[in-house]
Amino acid sequence: MFSKLLKRGARRKLIRFSRDTSGAAAIEAAVCFPLILLVFFGCFQYAMFFMNASRINGQLDLAAREATLIETPSAENIRTLIGQALGDDIKDSVNYNVAIVNRYGEEFADISVSYNYQISGPFLDRITLNKSYNNSVLLFNDGE
Repeated sequence: MFSKLLKRGARRKLIRFSRDTSGAAAIEAAVCFPLILLVFFGCFQYAMFFMNASRINGQLDLAAREATLIETPSAENIRTLIGQALGDDIKDSVNYNVAIVNRYGEEFADISVSYNYQISGPFLDRITLNKSYNNSVLLFNDGE
C-alpha cells in the first residue's frame, strides 16, 4: 500500500516537473549563444581576409604601375616595390615572385602573389584561406 502511494506521489511529481517550463529560456540561450558567437567571429574573420585580399590586389596593381616607370627595372627592383607597397602588417602572410620574361619581342614582368590567412578562433584554427593573384606588366625601355 505504501509503495502505491509512493509511486503515485513520484508520478505526480514527474508529471508536474515535465509541465514546468521555468528556466527553458536560460537553457536555450546557453545552447544557442556559443553557436551565435561562432558564426559572428567566423564572419568577422572572413571579412578580415577579404579586406586584406582586396588591399593586396590594389597594392599589387600600384606596384606594377610603378614598375613601368622605372628605366630597365630588374626583378629585384619590382620585388622591393611590392614589399614596400604591402606594408609590414601583412607581409608575413604574403609570398610573391617576379620573373622578367621576353614575350612577343617585348619584356614583361610576370608577378605572382599568394596570400594565406590563418583564421584564429575557437574551432576555426585549422582553417587557412588562400588567394592568388597574377599580373603581367609590359616594361618600357627608353633605349629602343
